[in-house]
Amino acid sequence: MPNISSNKVNYPFYICGKVVKGYGRGSKQLGCPTANIESDVVDSIELSNGIYYGFAQLQIRESEIKPDIDYVNFTQFKNVKVSPIYMMCCSLGTNPYFNNKTKSLEVHILNQFDYDFYDCFLRVAICGFIRCEKNFNSLQELIDAIHSDIELTKQQLQDKDKWRSVVENGFFVRTY
Repeated sequence: MPNISSNKVNYPFYICGKVVKGYGRGSKQLGCPTANIESDVVDSIELSNGIYYGFAQLQIRESEIKPDIDYVNFTQFKNVKVSPIYMMCCSLGTNPYFNNKTKSLEVHILNQFDYDFYDCFLRVAICGFIRCEKNFNSLQELIDAIHSDIELTKQQLQDKDKWRSVVENGFFVRTY
């Protein structure tokens, strides 16, 4: 069971922003690739720092489509390629283990991608709180916590009927 957030938030909390380069640690050091959202959007998020779960969808404009990439499962919608709606967990905050100075939103989409999507847009619906961000005694302890967060995300989001109103309310482009 996730910790109760001190946020007085009515979930879901919706965010849309451009994917930008982050610190480069997600895939390389942590084995958990993330999509980092542009700082202007992060600065406007009125949630406490912590780890959250929810859903995400990528939107790639025609001008950002890379010809050498096969966007498997993406659907053409007007002038945009749209991904399916995926489960995600995300970290909002300064990542105390790495002692970051600026707040970031790092979204881990629960799907395997063989390419990056910098400059694409990511739509995120935060549906619940997992835990506060905290420091860890070791990199392995942080990695273990991330894996636990991912498992909790899967558990919380497995009931598709429970979350139907979130994924079908018009925020995401339905691809089915």
